Amino acid sequence: MGLRLLTRGLGIVAIAAMLGACAGSGFGLSQRNPDSLYGNYLAARHAGTVRDMDAAARYYAQALSEDPGNPVIVERAFLLSVTAGNVSEGLNLSSEIIERDPDNRTARLVRALSALKATDYDRAIGEIDAAAPGPFTALVGTLAKAWAMAGKQDAEQAYAALDSFQDRPAFDLFRILHGALIADYLGDAARARTGYVAAQGASGGASLRIIQAYGRFLERQDDTELAREVYNNYGR
Repeated sequence: MGLRLLTRGLGIVAIAAMLGACAGSGFGLSQRNPDSLYGNYLAARHAGTVRDMDAAARYYAQALSEDPGNPVIVERAFLLSVTAGNVSEGLNLSSEIIERDPDNRTARLVRALSALKATDYDRAIGEIDAAAPGPFTALVGTLAKAWAMAGKQDAEQAYAALDSFQDRPAFDLFRILHGALIADYLGDAARARTGYVAAQGASGGASLRIIQAYGRFLERQDDTELAREVYNNYGR
């Protein structure tokens, strides 16, 4: 669940980045097959604006086939592929982006998350370390690194990564929740229980994902009565 939360968060940031990029008026397209190229490009921009990410990704892919290697289209096709869940295509495009922009945050972190899924934890850490610093890297990169350390069974370093959020109040819920998820993953039931309770409190009991994670944890601990209470109290 922790990795799914990371991937979802990355997709949200990708949407924001894509929409911001689309706001510009100059898109530097070549004149090759202009009707098809510009039509696909403008259709992709419109689909992105109305949040139809699957359609936007398809139109950008078509535009890219008309103008391969165009850096503007590559960047936007990459962001939309990731947002639409086509990670394999996003990974292919990330190589082109990194060739031009070696410390590109989103490309590096997509590659890090892919490495995490493949349980290649050292490669994931290497991708994170290669990403340019900034708020995006500070949040998603740190969470990914914490999970990579957890995958390596290095609890001390996993929690140390999360503790780097201590002076960032805006990241408190991420620190608390992922601390609980990692403790759960590592089999530290006492720490996980404390963390889930804290995450539930920090969210005001309003996060369905936290309720589900806590409830499932309780079920695995054979505490079905408390799990039922947690589920029933949601939304009250």
